[in-house]
Amino acid sequence: MDLTKLTMSDKVIAISGILLFIPISFLDWFAASAKGIPGAGSSGGNAWDFTLTWLAVLIGIAMVVVVALKLFDVKLPSIGNVSWGTCLLVAGSVAFAFVLIKTIAGVSVPDGAEDIIDISRKIGLFLGLVASAGLAAGGYLRLQEEKAGGGATPPTA
Repeated sequence: MDLTKLTMSDKVIAISGILLFIPISFLDWFAASAKGIPGAGSSGGNAWDFTLTWLAVLIGIAMVVVVALKLFDVKLPSIGNVSWGTCLLVAGSVAFAFVLIKTIAGVSVPDGAEDIIDISRKIGLFLGLVASAGLAAGGYLRLQEEKAGGGATPPTA
C-alpha cells in the first residue's frame, strides 16, 4: 500500500469520510432535555438516529472505499461518459446537503410538548457538517484533477 498514490482530493475525501464515520457519527448531534426541571436528564441522538444523516455517513463510507481501492491498484469500471470525479462531487454534495438540511430543520417536538421539551444542536452536528463539506470539496478537487490531467473521462464513441 503506497500512500504516495493518493492525490490531495483523495486525502480530503479519506479524512472527511473517516471523521464523518468514526467520532462524529457517535457524538450527539441533538439533545432533548426537560425545561425547568432541575436534575432532569437529557437524551441525545447521533447521526445513526436520523435518516438523512445516516445516509450521509454511508455516502462518506462509499467515497472512502473508492479512495481505498485506488491504494490497492484496483481499476474502477467506467460509468459511461461520467467521470469518477463527477460521481464523487455529486455524492459529496448530496451528503453535505443531507447534513445541511438536518442542521436547518432540526428535530421536531411532539405537539403540545414545546413548553416542556428543549431541543438543542450539539457539537457532533456541526462537526458532521464540516466533514460532509469536506466530502463535497474532495469531490470537486478530484474533478479538477481529472480535468487538469486529461484522459480521466472515458472516450466517447
